Amino acid sequence: MEEHGPQTIDETHYREWAKRYTVAEIEGELVRCREGIAELEERGDEAVSKWDLQMGYDHAFCLQMKRNHLVYYERLLAAHPKALQPSLF
Repeated sequence: MEEHGPQTIDETHYREWAKRYTVAEIEGELVRCREGIAELEERGDEAVSKWDLQMGYDHAFCLQMKRNHLVYYERLLAAHPKALQPSLF
């Protein structure tokens, strides 16, 4: 059986997927991710649903998932053709 290394996603993926959303939608997801991270950091397992806890998904797992989503949406926003890119000058 062939072994596979870590999955990498090239920038083309982000450019193509970014077109499916408006900038406002991506920014809204970023806000929700940040709010979810803050809640998980503040409340720990109390912020996790009973079902998730029963399935073995504690706050540390959910926190990592939220952080992954945050990075994904940050990359989508950076790749969005209508997003304001910071000026270098």
